[in-house]
Amino acid sequence: MNVRIIVLILAGFLLSFGACSTPGLLSEFNMDGFVTADSVPGFQPEERVVLLGNSLFENDLDHGWLEYGLITGWAEYQLTVRNLGWSGDTVYGESRGTYTRPPDSWGHLAGQLEDAEPDIVWIAYGGVEMAEGEAGLERFNSGVNRLLDKVQELGARVVLISPLPYLSRRGLYEPEPPAYENLDLYSRTLSEIAAARQIPWLDLRTPLRAASRELEVSDNGIHLNENGYIQLTCLILAGSNRPISPVLQGKGGFCFRNGDTPHELSGNVSNGSGTGQGSVHAGATGVDDSGSDSLRSLIVEKNRLYFQYYRPINRTYLTGFRAYEQGNNAPELEQFRELAEELDREIKEYLKTGFGQ
Repeated sequence: MNVRIIVLILAGFLLSFGACSTPGLLSEFNMDGFVTADSVPGFQPEERVVLLGNSLFENDLDHGWLEYGLITGWAEYQLTVRNLGWSGDTVYGESRGTYTRPPDSWGHLAGQLEDAEPDIVWIAYGGVEMAEGEAGLERFNSGVNRLLDKVQELGARVVLISPLPYLSRRGLYEPEPPAYENLDLYSRTLSEIAAARQIPWLDLRTPLRAASRELEVSDNGIHLNENGYIQLTCLILAGSNRPISPVLQGKGGFCFRNGDTPHELSGNVSNGSGTGQGSVHAGATGVDDSGSDSLRSLIVEKNRLYFQYYRPINRTYLTGFRAYEQGNNAPELEQFRELAEELDREIKEYLKTGFGQ
């Protein structure tokens, strides 16, 4: 891929944990118009990271790439990740509601967040709300601030994330012009909230638009496909100056190390099956990626178990107004959480020992 295109992709990506400067090619690119916090919270050892939002997070449950990037890029911190993404959700938790009340939709969202015991919350909302246009902006603003107040009440830190851009390629969905205006309007609102509260702001629009012109990152122009999550994970790590695993570099295609030059791969890059060979090294954390499929399998299974704990398919019968029928089985939900925690420990052991060895 042309180096200039690679630079354009990464230039709009401004998430940094601990350091906002990006040396090399990125430092020469005009980044005016993008918003970042002056003080960006870094991870601490053994912290719990919660991914809270809409389909941006839920759709990665089948792949596990975002969590894979976080726990390998910050392997020395032994992070625990909880994915609370819910397709179609809003800052009011409107996809999480049930016929049984209380709690209402917001009560479910707040309760699920509190139950996850976060130290840092990555919040991705606005993709659904922006369909309301300017008329819905005040309600969205109020909802975001209430959610941020809740996170603050829990003593956790926040990263705010913009809605996904429209990932248009030939043959995919192409929205009418007002949709682009609404995307920018709601993204600008989020960036202003982030600036006012001095919290990190991650704008996905420019880098993922650029990526979508060169790579198949979406199957419908609206949601990321698996390759899209690989690109996003790679961008997060590169923008944060963290080690990018050989597997991600091989799959990602446009990974940078420290904003310098494209990290060239030689030999046969691993496809995740553990068969990779060549000169690619393990990265600063010393994590061997030859077991990446095993690690991601653990991540996906752990998330499946936690999913069944916090949003079981028959929730109305277990804890809702029809609990008189099957409520005696509700105590078994806790067993799903315990099983997920067992896999958390197994994942951390992988990271300690160098998985695949």
